[in-house]
Amino acid sequence: MLLNDNTEPLGRRLVDIGYYFNEIKKIKHEAFDCTFSNLKFEQEIRHGFHSTFIFKCEVCGLKEKIFTENPQNSKNLDVNIAYTTGVINTGQGFTQLQEISSVLNMPCMANTLYQKCHNKISDSMYEVALEEMKAAGVEEANYALEKGEGDELGRPCITVVADGSWSKRSYRTNYNALSGVATIIALKSGKSICSHTCYKNWSSTSTSMESDIIVEGFKKSITMHNLIYAKLIGDGDSSVTKKLHIAKPYGPNFKVVKIECTNHIMKNYINRLREMTTKRKSSEGNIVPGSLRQILKDRLRKLRCGVTMAIQYRMNQNYAHNEKVNLLKKDIMNGQYHVFGLHTNCTLHLLAHHSSSLIYGVNNNCVKGYNSLVAKFVGGKRINFSLRGSYQTRCSAAVISQNAGPLLIRNLHKKITNYSPGKFTKSFIDKKLRTINLRRKATVKRLFKSRSKVTKFSGPDKDYGDIDTELECDQLNLGPQEFENKKIEFLEKLKKTKDQILQIAKATI
Repeated sequence: MLLNDNTEPLGRRLVDIGYYFNEIKKIKHEAFDCTFSNLKFEQEIRHGFHSTFIFKCEVCGLKEKIFTENPQNSKNLDVNIAYTTGVINTGQGFTQLQEISSVLNMPCMANTLYQKCHNKISDSMYEVALEEMKAAGVEEANYALEKGEGDELGRPCITVVADGSWSKRSYRTNYNALSGVATIIALKSGKSICSHTCYKNWSSTSTSMESDIIVEGFKKSITMHNLIYAKLIGDGDSSVTKKLHIAKPYGPNFKVVKIECTNHIMKNYINRLREMTTKRKSSEGNIVPGSLRQILKDRLRKLRCGVTMAIQYRMNQNYAHNEKVNLLKKDIMNGQYHVFGLHTNCTLHLLAHHSSSLIYGVNNNCVKGYNSLVAKFVGGKRINFSLRGSYQTRCSAAVISQNAGPLLIRNLHKKITNYSPGKFTKSFIDKKLRTINLRRKATVKRLFKSRSKVTKFSGPDKDYGDIDTELECDQLNLGPQEFENKKIEFLEKLKKTKDQILQIAKATI
């Protein structure tokens, strides 16, 4: 609580304008017919961004209090809670809040009040995130039951995507983050059904957070959703698979099937081929000509495209799963013959080894999307939010944003106040939803757009190759014989020997 005894208030304030005007109109002292024009400012009492202005009547001496917002109104978020929520949703903290306030020439709340508001929001944010995850679990269970995918006890079996993220960037050298989060997302709905954050009481290494959190999520799948995560789509992290096989979350006779992310497999495949193009010698020590390495480099996209098309072709065939896997493996092994004739490459054998995962044609893009939301809420991992539970709050906000999108603000508002948000909040949410829908329609239209293009030819405009007499660019006046000599001279320059033609062909492959 801060007092301001200046002769007049300074700077800007956040005001509920409708309430403030009504309070001013209500002021009337019957004895002397005093109004607001007879009042003199005496004092301001500030509680964060909420202010109470005290005025004294110069005629009758009565004092009046005017609040910047209605303290009895429970339908709207308190201004301090609302401002703190906005700071969290934009990936900022108290330091950024202070800077914004200073630019606006507006007094800022104290750090202690900010922490109180943050703690209140944290509890509500976690509850909303938990409700969203439970609702997503019910939705995914209904999908599985409709398809008849369940175990002998009638529990739905689903496919999930899992991945982890840390509170700071490692740059592949510094793996010592104080906090980490891992989420499990249902493949069908693309919504988070389990998320856990490690930020305290963690005695093991930072790198083990991801695998331990995912294993814990598998163990809680039955108690939380009555679901069995039968298949796991991951990015090739062998530690997760190893710990799941040791933990056996669904009993000794049930083995979770690991499916490798297609994008990661193809990325590693192309990276290894690209690495080969930079080596002047083969594994046997033989010198590889630069022209051959350039041919390989120019056909990297064709190699990837061939595998991708083979995956799509085999997925759509009406064969048994194992047979489709074997056929895809043969397709991959034949890929080099299509591109290089009889030339073989050992990297293709490594790719064919993953044909059992490639046949599904799935990736972990949805969980990478969640990780990007976490990065947004933690300021791009440039600010340390690992203290006082702030990282957990922001990970909960990412869960709500993943499952509900722009409705995050509405759901949190209803959780705290039991009322829907105001006009401008609803308008912002509607605008965001329209933008998302338009973007989705544009994406679908772009994917299914006809590849045939109508080529339009048009002549040059007035500025293309225009003759400028001032720069002495007039047309040359050549006689018939002189023109013929120039033509013969030009054609002689174009004549090349067979060796020169072959050299040009090799250089321009």
